[in-house]
Amino acid sequence: MSFRHWVRREAIGFALAKVAPPRIPLSDRGKVARRDYAVVYLRDEDAGYRYVLSYTTARGVRAKAFKDGADAESEVSLLNYALPDLRLLIVQYIGEIEIRYDSDSEYLLHYFLDWPRFLLASDRMAQAWFNTSRLVREDRIKVLRIFVETTLKRRDTKFSEVGLMSEIYGPRWALHPKHEEMLTYYRLVLESLAKSEDLAFAGHAFRLEGGGLKTLADYELEERRHRDNRSRQTVLAILTAVLMLIAGGQLWLTWNPVATIGPSTKHVEQAPPTPHT
Repeated sequence: MSFRHWVRREAIGFALAKVAPPRIPLSDRGKVARRDYAVVYLRDEDAGYRYVLSYTTARGVRAKAFKDGADAESEVSLLNYALPDLRLLIVQYIGEIEIRYDSDSEYLLHYFLDWPRFLLASDRMAQAWFNTSRLVREDRIKVLRIFVETTLKRRDTKFSEVGLMSEIYGPRWALHPKHEEMLTYYRLVLESLAKSEDLAFAGHAFRLEGGGLKTLADYELEERRHRDNRSRQTVLAILTAVLMLIAGGQLWLTWNPVATIGPSTKHVEQAPPTPHT
């Protein structure tokens, strides 16, 4: 067995050492926290087959085979010599995180360094820090602006309250202590925007309607007018203060006249008149 075959075989063997359940838990927080296994996939691009590996044997591996475009599956054996020629994907599930490897050598390196557990510890510390933060509620206009900006980038944009919270807060919101409360709030916001015909309910999510663009444009126009009025009031207040200072200075000069500028004659001795001859 060549070194290349040995590395591929060892990576698959370590990955399959802990059997993954038929269904990977994704929502049950208790089961998700206890995840510690991997799923190994191989793909034959030329033949159009995808393999989900089950366990190793002395001569190779047993796997479930899926043909592209077909729903049926079959049990097959893949021999050791063929393993390096197939495209590899190892999905490592550990606690709340999953790590994807398409390199057998990278997987082995991380396995021996226990890197996934380090990543899990780091992720849980970051989540604990996030959970201490307050999730600031966005108002209707900010939610509507999110719809407009994302729809301009991707025309078929739709958001449920779950997708909207991921857009605003990132994926960590799902483990935040206030996540249920925030889900209810954003559901009410979305339903309110749909009732005013700014959004439309489409299946399990909401999409932007033309009325939403008009509502946002009217709001921004009103905001611009408000800013302009505030700027004019600020300028008027400054001018008023300047005029008051000038008027105060003139009043002070009226009551406190300044002496004529020039040399003082208080201590100048007068010369006697010149006699006439």
